[in-house]
Amino acid sequence: MRNIYTGATRETGTLFAPRCLAEAADMTGHAALIDRIKSLPQAAHIKDESIDRYLKVVSNDPEHNALWHIRRLTGWGGSEIGTLVANYRGMRSTFTSARDLVAQKLLMQPPQKADNLMRRGNLLEPVIAEIARRDFNATRDEESLNAIQAAMEAQQTGEHEWMRVYPDDVLLINGKRILTDYKAPTEAPTSLETSLEYACQLHQGAHLLLQEGIKLDGMAIFYYNHAKGEIMPVQVPWDQQLYDDMLVAGDYYWDCVLKGELPPYITPEREALPEYTEEQAAELGRRIEETASLFLMKQDIEARFETASKALAQLATLGGTASPAVLKELPYVTAYQRESIDNTTLMDIMRQQGLGESDLFRESGALDAAGMAELLINIGRQPLYKKVPDKKKIQAYCQEHGIEPPVSVSTSFGLKAVKRKQVSKDDIENWKEKIHHELDGAISRLAGGENEDERQQPVPHP
Repeated sequence: MRNIYTGATRETGTLFAPRCLAEAADMTGHAALIDRIKSLPQAAHIKDESIDRYLKVVSNDPEHNALWHIRRLTGWGGSEIGTLVANYRGMRSTFTSARDLVAQKLLMQPPQKADNLMRRGNLLEPVIAEIARRDFNATRDEESLNAIQAAMEAQQTGEHEWMRVYPDDVLLINGKRILTDYKAPTEAPTSLETSLEYACQLHQGAHLLLQEGIKLDGMAIFYYNHAKGEIMPVQVPWDQQLYDDMLVAGDYYWDCVLKGELPPYITPEREALPEYTEEQAAELGRRIEETASLFLMKQDIEARFETASKALAQLATLGGTASPAVLKELPYVTAYQRESIDNTTLMDIMRQQGLGESDLFRESGALDAAGMAELLINIGRQPLYKKVPDKKKIQAYCQEHGIEPPVSVSTSFGLKAVKRKQVSKDDIENWKEKIHHELDGAISRLAGGENEDERQQPVPHP
């Protein structure tokens, strides 16, 4: 995905982009792409039919061109190294497996397709970077980013030749050089701990900086909090053991690629169940039976409560406009009315009256996804906010011009939280009698049994 703030290509960074784009112009032909694949160090283990199948897949990728995918076959990137370390340690990875990654480098499997969450992260990355630099008064360290490019080129024929990482950023904050990665999770992280995959990604970038003799003052992940529209920085400490394992794991699995061998899947050992005495086994059986029974009772009660709540809500609305007032007088119940705009009718009115959004809409404070995409395309600086109908403006305009406002009214209610000790048996019996009387009356009114004046009489509080 092209980074429109920096002119870079996602995963190839700002550094690789000029050369990558220039090569793309010369490497678009099918035969040229095949030659590129056959020049890979693992080419001896790649079948011709695998190449044809692979090129069909990557040529139809709307996110990246075929050359971008072929570059990923030349080593381990930042999004892959964490999986390799996890599997090397005998643990499963969150996202994929070392075996699958090796298979992808040998074209035995197609590359992983970007899902909607990955696509969102790619699109938001330049916006998050802009917010981070502004909020932390930071500048982009182009010298360090260029050094990473130089280090990768030097390692293509040397030790750890598989090293391929393009950090999101290197920031200078108060004179400190911080290796940075941007993330846009659906929910903001609840702890300061960093996943193994993210930590490995940063340690890989740090390795290349160290190779070039550049001092690094820290590493951090900048999470974007969608709800608050702000950056949450999480420091990632240096982990020497993780660094050592990263180099060993990268070498081990890259050797598998060069040999055309698939490593085994990781299957964690299961702990043996403890041995119980006869008495313990009997007690365990009783506890399991009791818990299972309570669980079934819980499900039954929840189902009954939901059914009763829906029935109560339906009956409570039979009284029309009097219901909210009536319900407010009852214990354990809270009720309110809410007006909402009928957008279809509103659009018809605006077209007939020749009005625009600026006449009857206001800023909602909610981020506009389509507007954000437009912001990215135009290299904007400020987030756009989605406009929503302004109820006051709409009602004032409709009243002035004699138009029926496109406003609908709905009634909602809920049960109040009441402590058991605050309610006496007499209160409960009185309340049951009153509510049953009111609900019976509502049904009668539905059949036309009462007049408007009678309907307006609230039920007194028991």
